[in-house]
Amino acid sequence: MATRPHHPDAGFATTVAHGMDVLHAFRMGEPTLSNKALAERTGLSKATVSRLTTTLAARGLLRFDPALRHYRLGAGILSLGHPLLHELTVRQLARPLMRELADAVGGSVSLGLRDRLGMVYVETSRGHDAAAFRPDIGARLPLLTTAMGRAWLAAADEPDRDAALQALQATPAQRAVVARERRRLQRAGYCAAQGEWQPDVHAVAVPLRLPDTGLALVLNVGVPVHRLRGRDLHTRVAPRLRATRDRIASLLAAQDPALVAGGPIVPPARLPESAAVASTLAHGIDVLACFSPGAPVLANRDLAQATGLSRSAVARLTHTLVTLGYLARDPASGRYRLGAGVLCAGYPLLASMHIRQLARPLMKALAEHAGGAVSLVVHDRQHMVYVETARATESLLTHPDIGATLPLATSAAGKAWLCRTPIAQATAALNRLRLAEPEAHARHQALLDQARRDLASHGWCGNAGEWRPDTYGFAVPLARPYQSQVLVFNCGVPAADGAYARRAADIGPRLVALAHRVEEMLGVRAG
Repeated sequence: MATRPHHPDAGFATTVAHGMDVLHAFRMGEPTLSNKALAERTGLSKATVSRLTTTLAARGLLRFDPALRHYRLGAGILSLGHPLLHELTVRQLARPLMRELADAVGGSVSLGLRDRLGMVYVETSRGHDAAAFRPDIGARLPLLTTAMGRAWLAAADEPDRDAALQALQATPAQRAVVARERRRLQRAGYCAAQGEWQPDVHAVAVPLRLPDTGLALVLNVGVPVHRLRGRDLHTRVAPRLRATRDRIASLLAAQDPALVAGGPIVPPARLPESAAVASTLAHGIDVLACFSPGAPVLANRDLAQATGLSRSAVARLTHTLVTLGYLARDPASGRYRLGAGVLCAGYPLLASMHIRQLARPLMKALAEHAGGAVSLVVHDRQHMVYVETARATESLLTHPDIGATLPLATSAAGKAWLCRTPIAQATAALNRLRLAEPEAHARHQALLDQARRDLASHGWCGNAGEWRPDTYGFAVPLARPYQSQVLVFNCGVPAADGAYARRAADIGPRLVALAHRVEEMLGVRAG
C-alpha cells in the first residue's frame, strides 16, 4: 500500500485515515503482522505505526499476540459494525427466504450494500459447498464486473451512477455493459454477470430499497457453473430471485415500525489513556462507537455530547469518516449512520477463523435440538463478541449476531472465558471491568466463583437468567487457544421453554461434546 498523499482538504483528519490504512493492511491468509510489516505496507514510519497500533489495540480493533510479537485484528472491529447490521432488520426477515432460495438453486444468496466503489455483503446464505465461493459478511466485491454491482448501478439515480462510473474510470466498453444491464433490468427485472468476476460462478441480482431508511440494497444469487444447464440462470434462477425479492418487500411493508425505533445514545467507555495513544485516531474510533442498535442515526451535536469533544472537532472527524466510507451522511437531515466500510474492516478477521466453517453444521444441529441459538464468541476488553451464530428460528427473543456483545461478568460465555483464560489475562480483564463498571465487578464476583466450580465438575458454565431473565445461557471454552485466544461456544435458550435444571442437564453435555468434536477437527484433541 502506497503512502497516503497529503490530503488537500484541511478538514480531513489524516491521522484517522492512517489508522484505517493500518487496519486495511491485514489481508486474507495473513492474519498477523508486525509493526515493521505494517510500516512497509502503509508507507508510514515505524514510529508512526507503533503509535497507531497502540491506539487501535487500546480500542480493541487490534490484538497483540505476545507469542509472535505481531498484531492481529481484534474483535472490537466487529463490534463497531454491529449497529449497522442490527439496523438492517431486513436481514432477519429475509434470512429464511434466502436459505430457501439457496437450497432451491444450489447457490449462494446474498444481500449487499454499496461502499463507495464496491459492494459489501451484509447477509449471506449458502446452498452449496464450493470452496472457491464463500461469501461472508464484510466481504467486498467490485461494481463493474459483478451482478450485484451492476444491479446497483442500473438502479441508481443518474447523478450517482455517473459519479461512480467516473470515479471508477470506466472505459467505453464497461459503460456499454452497464447500459446493457440497465436495459435488462428495465425489460426483465434483473441484472447478470456470467463469469466476468469469478469464472466458475454465474450470478443474477435485483435491487431492493428499504422503505424505512431509503437504503438501496441488492439481492444476489451466485451459482457454480457446473450446476447450471443452458439458460438455467435466466429461465430458472432469475425468476425465483425476483419472487424472493417480492416476498421480502412484502414483509418489509408489513413490518412494525416499533421494531426499528431508536433509543438512548451510549457514550463509549472511558478508561485512562496512555501518552502513546494517537488522540485524533482514538477520537475517530470513539465517534464510531457512539452508534448503537438503539441509536443508529446521529447528528454532530449528538456525537459531541456523547464524546465530550467540541462540535468543530466532531465535524472534522465525521467529514473524514464519510470520506473513508465508515459513515454515510443523509443529505436531507444532515445526520449520520454507519457506512459499509465498518464491515469491510472486520472481514479479514472473520475470513481467517476457519473454525467458523468447521463448527457451523454442528452448531446448527444443536440449535435446532435446543430450540435456541448456538454461538462462537471471543473476548474484547469488557465484553464477549459473537463471531458466528446458528439459530433454530428467527422468532427467538434474542438475536445474537456477528459483532454483538455479551457482558463479561454476567454472561455464561464471559464466565467461561474468565475461568479458562490464563490467570494474568483474566485478572487484567477484571481490573478493566472494575475501573469501567465497579458495581458490576463487585456484584458478580460470587457468580464467577460458582462458574469455576461448575466448569471443573461439569465442563460447562451456566447462566440462570443473571444477564437476561428471559434467557438461559450455557457455555464451554475450548481447551486450548485458537489463534492465541480462548474461544467459547455458547448456547442461549428461552427461559419459558423449561426449568433451568432440566435444560442444563440436556444442553450442557451436548455443548461439551460439540466443543470436543470441534477440537478433534482442529487436531488439538485426541479422538
